[in-house]
Amino acid sequence: MRFPPRTLLLFTALISGQSFPTAAGAQTLAGWVSDQANGTPVVLARVTLLDLDSIPTVYTLTDADGHFRVTAPETGDYRVSAESGFYWRHSDGPVSLSTGDTLWVRFTLLPRPVEMDELVVEAGRRYRRMVLGGYYDRKEKGFGWHIDRERIERFANSRISTVLRGVPGLTVPTDRYGDREPVLGGWRSLHRGIPGSPCFPRVYVDGMLLSPGGGVPSNIDRVVSPEEVEGIEVFISPWVPAGFGGNTVECGVIAVWRR
Repeated sequence: MRFPPRTLLLFTALISGQSFPTAAGAQTLAGWVSDQANGTPVVLARVTLLDLDSIPTVYTLTDADGHFRVTAPETGDYRVSAESGFYWRHSDGPVSLSTGDTLWVRFTLLPRPVEMDELVVEAGRRYRRMVLGGYYDRKEKGFGWHIDRERIERFANSRISTVLRGVPGLTVPTDRYGDREPVLGGWRSLHRGIPGSPCFPRVYVDGMLLSPGGGVPSNIDRVVSPEEVEGIEVFISPWVPAGFGGNTVECGVIAVWRR
């Protein structure tokens, strides 16, 4: 956003209460710079004397009270400019500066808006139960395997067991009744390494225990659907968080968080 050019620099002579002269017996220009909108001092504004070809000759900066003093290198006619990063720059004059006296003036500058690069804010909704349950902390630290809402939406018309496919170490076999039950870590072993029952993971929903796992299937597809799930965590034993049983869990953990 830009404002149209306009007069931004106001000269007011303070010599004997007279209006600003076109020529005065002075070689030094002094005064102060203030904000045209509210009258507050403009700190570190740059006040410059330029020759009639607009070539800078000497400059100074305003102090904490907006005051300045600048002495021309030689007598003659000069233009004067004042500028600051938060105000419109402008020049005016000419003024005639001669050896001897000091000319006091007041400048007022018009504020301008600060242009900023386009700011894009991306924010994702965080669910309280997932915050309290540590889901986001574990995800940011890379602890466990996480399936977010974006991936879950790809399987909106499917089952949770289908969403879980692709997680390393997890298989989703179909039983004789057509149900799909996630299995982590293969099969539980009986005596002397003889294969026994499948190793079903412990399942939590919103931090509450749904199935103890081990030899007990969870029937997870009958409990929750992809449409109502915000995120899923999968932990392979023995790397299971303490809140889900830690290294005492034999067949891993699946933690489902609903929206």
